[in-house]
Order: sequence, then C-alpha cells, then structure tokens
Amino acid sequence: MGSIADTYDAMRAVGRSPDRSVTLTLTGPGQVEVELDPDVRFTHTEAQLARQIAGAARIAIAAFQQEQARAIAQAVEEARAA
Repeated sequence: MGSIADTYDAMRAVGRSPDRSVTLTLTGPGQVEVELDPDVRFTHTEAQLARQIAGAARIAIAAFQQEQARAIAQAVEEARAA
C-alpha cells in the first residue's frame, strides 16, 4: 500500500440526514459536497434544514473517523511487518 497520506487523500465518507433529504460527502483532501433533495426548499424551514445538514455531517464525520482509524491501524501493522 502507499503512504498514509495517499490513503487519506483517497478516503471518502458519506452521511445522510435522518429524513434522507441531505447527503453530505467528506473527502480526504478536505472537500465537502452537499446534495439536497430537489424539494427541500418547499418542505423545510431554515431551522429544519440546518438540523438535517447537521445530522448528515455528524454521520459523515463519524464514518470518516472510522476510516482514519482503519488507515492508521493498517499503517502501524505494515510498519511492524517491515
């Protein structure tokens, strides 16, 4: 496998809001993509949308942190084997 930096750059984590109206994707290089249901402007107030975005972000961050932990564990294992 390549360096841990290469692994981080390739990482991607997705979170969906509780009501499925927001999808938030985090990538290793620090990019964030937010996709909204096409009808969200008619179905959510500003406060409701903020809660859905925050929920999707929490899920995506947790998934990204799990990916980071796996990448670190793998790098440590590879270093021990070398």
